[in-house]
Amino acid sequence: MNKRHCYIPNEKIELYLLNPEKKHFFEFYSVGYTAHSCEILKRDLEKQFSMEYSCDYRESYDGSISFSIFMMLGITMKKRFRTVWQIDYITGEVVDISESGKCVVESDSKEHKEGAYGGEWPLYDCDISLLKKIEQGSYAQTVGVN
Repeated sequence: MNKRHCYIPNEKIELYLLNPEKKHFFEFYSVGYTAHSCEILKRDLEKQFSMEYSCDYRESYDGSISFSIFMMLGITMKKRFRTVWQIDYITGEVVDISESGKCVVESDSKEHKEGAYGGEWPLYDCDISLLKKIEQGSYAQTVGVN
């Protein structure tokens, strides 16, 4: 995994990280982010996301894995932040593969997780290198903010 595999829903930034009513807001505000800096913070997080710098792996009761990446974030000044990420696994069938190594996986569950699109059976984009063959399908791996 690398930078292009991080997925950050806008709602996570707007309703949690940059929401003045939430506990982390003032940490971000102190380095220049405001409630209107969603796209800037998202870009800063995506730019520094690298599995090469991941640490502190933990497995949750539901089997999901979370980890930390320390990043220097800020607009008016830089400060070291611990960002926490989660790996979500989706099982399904590969329904399309492009020449560039990208593929589309159709989930075997009707539940729409972050990054899903399509109709009743959600679709997910991923790199073919992230697929893991299982008995009757493949694992597609996406990463999202925890």
